[in-house]
Amino acid sequence: MGFFSDDPVDGADGSSDELERREYSGHLVRLLGKVSAESDSSVLAIIGPWGSGKSSILATCLTLLREDENWSVAEFNPWAYSDLDSMLLGFFSELSAALPESEQPKEIRKKIGGFVERISPVGKLGGLVGIDAESALSAVAQWVTGDGSASAERRKLEETLRSTAQPILVVLDDLDRLSPAELLLVFKLVRFLGRLPYVYYLLAYDEKTLIDVLSLTELCGGSADRARDYLEKMVQVRLDIPPLRAVQAKRFLLSRLEQLADDLGLTVDLGPDSRFVGAYENGLSSRLVTPRSINRYLAQVDALYSAVRDEVDFVDFCVLTYLRTFETPLYSMLFRLRSEVAIDTVRVPMHGVEFDGSRWADVVAGTRPDSEPADVEGLVAVLATLFPVVASMKSEGRVDSRMLAEVAARRGVGHSDYFDRYFSFGVPGDDLADSEISETLSQLGDLDPSDPSVRRLKVYLYVDRARAARKIWLRRSADPDNMSALVTLLGGMYVEGSDESSEGAGRRRTYCDLASRFTAELSEGDLLSLVSGLDDAVGWLLFGCQMGLRDASPRSVLADKINRFSSQLLGQGFLETPLDVKHLVMAWAHLDAPACRSWVRSATSDGGWDDLDIAGWWITTKERGSETVLDSFPEEDVERLLGIDYLIEKYAEPLNDAGLEQRDFANTAEGRRAAVLYSLRTLRDRRLRREEEPPPV
Repeated sequence: MGFFSDDPVDGADGSSDELERREYSGHLVRLLGKVSAESDSSVLAIIGPWGSGKSSILATCLTLLREDENWSVAEFNPWAYSDLDSMLLGFFSELSAALPESEQPKEIRKKIGGFVERISPVGKLGGLVGIDAESALSAVAQWVTGDGSASAERRKLEETLRSTAQPILVVLDDLDRLSPAELLLVFKLVRFLGRLPYVYYLLAYDEKTLIDVLSLTELCGGSADRARDYLEKMVQVRLDIPPLRAVQAKRFLLSRLEQLADDLGLTVDLGPDSRFVGAYENGLSSRLVTPRSINRYLAQVDALYSAVRDEVDFVDFCVLTYLRTFETPLYSMLFRLRSEVAIDTVRVPMHGVEFDGSRWADVVAGTRPDSEPADVEGLVAVLATLFPVVASMKSEGRVDSRMLAEVAARRGVGHSDYFDRYFSFGVPGDDLADSEISETLSQLGDLDPSDPSVRRLKVYLYVDRARAARKIWLRRSADPDNMSALVTLLGGMYVEGSDESSEGAGRRRTYCDLASRFTAELSEGDLLSLVSGLDDAVGWLLFGCQMGLRDASPRSVLADKINRFSSQLLGQGFLETPLDVKHLVMAWAHLDAPACRSWVRSATSDGGWDDLDIAGWWITTKERGSETVLDSFPEEDVERLLGIDYLIEKYAEPLNDAGLEQRDFANTAEGRRAAVLYSLRTLRDRRLRREEEPPPV
């Protein structure tokens, strides 16, 4: 089954009759028999809008008529001729060719030739090339007004045709494609020249278009009413194409779409409650009303989906294709509003966020200024099937992480990670195909780090870390070896990322956050193996601490590795120690506070570190006017690193210094040391007061 051909269905055995046209065509053939029994010649017309199936009904009728020996058929396509003169000759050539091969039809052909020779402006059958349209019409007019020789030839032709009693059906399709002069000549042929005995006509046209063209002729003088009156005189039997009922159109569309999906190797839900059927009933049905419009629409889907297959959602692509094909201004507007309609987890945190969903009615109305309110409402509902920000109008303006996760999982156009693919008809150069991500992740445990696919994945993580992390998580492999390999890859990128800028720190946080999500999926045994394999280096050990280890055994193994490595952390004063070393010590304190505390106290006694510098370094800052001053003292962290009681006892004398008072401490080394002493004294005094309070009764 193809969608790119506009050829009519001919009703032959085995051909599709999804629109139930065969029965109507059979009725039309029976009607022709009745008309031929009651009149010498008549004109019938199949009338319907473009794309309604006129040509298919004609083709089906012709198939049935060719099985009937009582009829001869001539198919005359006037729009296929390059000028009016050749059209005149072609008409009678087709009429002559329709006659069966026998002695009497040969005589009829001679009579037709003689008749045409008389009315031809140059008096010969060899063709009327070079004669203008006016001369051709003039020849017709001469016969109509009584050219004696032409009338005599016509009478001979009429007598011969009557003697055969062989009905001939002349079929004229697509009359609405003709120019005004061409159309008028065809009608003169049918009305004046062609009304011969046993010659019947079956026309096919879109009435509105035909009246528009006919009204432009001199005969009608721009009057649509005169054009309509002329048609009524011309056509004896009017046969309107039955419009597609809503149930027919829906059944036809869904059956064709299901076949297209099957051809593409896809399984798509087209049930009553499916997203596509919802979009169809809300708005798509308003334009998909003829067989041609449905086939044209599906041809658009078929033409471009293969460029993005497996990289976008099929239903989203189908709905957006409808907008591109039938609602082009709205489609273009959506592209311009990318920043509003395409969202991600940055804009929609876990608790959700509010959007003004009500404004989309105004957006749609702006692209369809003459639309009825119901049409606008329907298109807004269509957009709601694609974009959570539009759907939020039904959820009190809120889009939550669950809604967004559903869009991301299906690779929907409403998610910023996938939006551009729908408008680029491919994966943009700054993106990485989900199919490649999935394939790489599924083999990562067996791939060499130098493999091109691994290198592309690393580049993607570095350049577009947030989007890459989201996709890696969605397309993750459930195999423990592949997950462990990914965590190791992330660890390598973390260690390599020594850039201490905010961008560098953001990358390292992304790598750690993503790694922690994967370690949560691993068993305790897999985690033990992973942690045991970490290199004994500051970066790797720090990465291990930030993987979000929850089980006691892996945490214990990691703490032991740090403990064994700790002797290599010393060598310079604490303030001069690299940033990663400071963070590793704090991470160690969170893993195993007693062991870390013992080591830090040792480092302050014989390792050259100062405990006031250690405690002060972790104090946060805040802005005070144009200055940055110290803020909160990290009591819990200092307890893990050194012990509050230990420090109060060690610095008992400085804590009694009368000059130690509350103030905004400067963000300097000395300011931090003073802030630590003040905080320690505050904690000491609070504890003393608590001890002096009488016990509760």
